[in-house]
Amino acid sequence: MLRCLAMSNASSIPVTRLRVGAAADHRLDRVVGAPSSRTSVFVPTLNAAGNAFGVPGRFAPPAARGMRAWIDGTEELRLRLHGLGWQVPERATLDAAGLVISPNGETAIAMVSGDGATGRPGYRPQVRYARGRVASEVVQGVLFEEFAEVSRTTQLWFLMHEIGLDGWNAELALPLGVGKGGWITGWRERLQIVEDRPGGRDESATDTGPELRAPTVRWRDPA
Repeated sequence: MLRCLAMSNASSIPVTRLRVGAAADHRLDRVVGAPSSRTSVFVPTLNAAGNAFGVPGRFAPPAARGMRAWIDGTEELRLRLHGLGWQVPERATLDAAGLVISPNGETAIAMVSGDGATGRPGYRPQVRYARGRVASEVVQGVLFEEFAEVSRTTQLWFLMHEIGLDGWNAELALPLGVGKGGWITGWRERLQIVEDRPGGRDESATDTGPELRAPTVRWRDPA
């Protein structure tokens, strides 16, 4: 049943072009407000999350890998962006959601686990777990609680990642909306994040890949 739910949530999302290479890097820098943000902010953040994912502890419960990846990744993201003037929200509700907010309050970023389509051109990525009230309200621009740090026009981007023992796939994605049950209804923008490889970065990847069905992934009810 959960597998069917995963496929139905993914298949209902339209395919959004994934920017790659220099085009993705340029847009990442505009979102962050600083140059070289892929290598100075996002790659170190994802590496921190990946390192935490790989060390769960001998007697850790199954969810420990993902939890530790989110905690360490969020801390690293906030640390990297703090040097650029971004702020951790004072409101406990926003802080608990893992948000970090730009100096002018127009942009927020949060670490979010994605499915097997994350960071792949031609696919329909979906969040691995349904979004809660805070993310839903900020994305929809309908705030039922007064937050000093964000407004109805704040854009909430997801640093969406799929992490495994062999590495990570990732993208910075701007949700179009949050639908029934907390699932994303589509993406306004998708920006691929990759780590440089020895010998230079591969710029040959296409951003107009064929429409492919998202891989089946393991889903479970959100905590």
